[in-house]
Amino acid sequence: LLKNSVIGVVQTFINLILLIIAVPIFIKILGKESYGIFSLVMVAGNLNIFTNLGLGQALLKFLAEQGKGQESDHDVIVSVLLLLLILFPFVSAGIFFWNFLLTQLLGLSSTTATNAQWLLVWTLMANLLIMLGQVPKAMLESIQKIYITNWLQTVYSFLYWIFIIVAVAYKRHLDYVGIAIFSSALIWFLLIWTSALKQWHIPTLHNLSSNFIRIVRKQLNYGVKIYVGSLTSFFFEPLTKVIISHWFGVTEVGYFDIALRVKAQIQTVMLKIFAPLMPLLAQWGNSDKTRYLIQDLEKKSLLLTIPLGVTLFFTLSPALNLWLGEHSMLIDICVKIIAISFLIFSTTAMPSYLFFLACGFPQNTTYIQLTNTGVNLFCLLALQQSVGFLAVPISSAIAIFCSFLLGIYMQKRISHFFLLSN
Repeated sequence: LLKNSVIGVVQTFINLILLIIAVPIFIKILGKESYGIFSLVMVAGNLNIFTNLGLGQALLKFLAEQGKGQESDHDVIVSVLLLLLILFPFVSAGIFFWNFLLTQLLGLSSTTATNAQWLLVWTLMANLLIMLGQVPKAMLESIQKIYITNWLQTVYSFLYWIFIIVAVAYKRHLDYVGIAIFSSALIWFLLIWTSALKQWHIPTLHNLSSNFIRIVRKQLNYGVKIYVGSLTSFFFEPLTKVIISHWFGVTEVGYFDIALRVKAQIQTVMLKIFAPLMPLLAQWGNSDKTRYLIQDLEKKSLLLTIPLGVTLFFTLSPALNLWLGEHSMLIDICVKIIAISFLIFSTTAMPSYLFFLACGFPQNTTYIQLTNTGVNLFCLLALQQSVGFLAVPISSAIAIFCSFLLGIYMQKRISHFFLLSN
């Protein structure tokens, strides 16, 4: 477990360094507006929110519980077939209706949409590969080979940003950024499938026909509960970008995206630390040992993140100055509010969230995401007239805090302990 977590944290810091290098280069060469367009197109190209049906996490749960065997082999094959069946129509529709997506949904002008067309197409195809790669990722993580998926993620992140830097520096057009994104995804896809089949084995088709319908029902029954929560999450950050684009402008989308990228680095570090819990909790189930572990981790997380949050408050501004150079004060405020609120509240609730996914309570994650989304949208509507763009980070922070409270409450209902109880 320690090896998996440490390598995951190392991978995150490598990705952070690449991000620090790449984003200023992108903005300096193509400009703030192009970076805002890039951020918006990533929303449209993010297929996993709409099409994953929770199959990746459901597969991880089943493989961890069952271990290697015929049932698990059948789960792997069925997951691949289901993803292909679902993904192909979505990718085709996204490519065919590119103009509608970019102009009507994301609010880009016709000229800007035409310039971003191939960025969208390449990004859709890249996300198709990433989605299909969730199957071998689950295979590796179910046997505690998370360090392999972390190293491969490091390779992917390195190639992703290096290819983008090269595309921006030498071609200076968003089309080539799309090619860079697809190329990095293709290399990662080939590497992770090769690694998974080597560590696992080639799944057997024996008796699959007689078990196919049962396995499809099993995966969809559990996966859809996770999927509803994931789909609901679309209406938090991605929809917020669309709202910012319509209310404030594309440049402000870039400001928000920078805050999300800082938050994402914190989130990734914490997920890498807690990632080995998922297969472990699936094996332990809703036992006393599990409940004690979750409570212990939440207490320690809260005690650690509060001083870290105070440190971030005083260090983020100079860090952003070094990273971005001269920039809008709105970026400083947005990054501080979103990053610190996430660090303290979402990190503390993360063990409970993984417990819900692994131990048979995936519907609780839907309630958390609904709270997150509903509170965020309500606050945005209530505050945008009075405080303008500042409504965005304030609403995000309030939503994060409310979903934290709900997660802790539901954990208490299930496990009969409170976060600060002895």
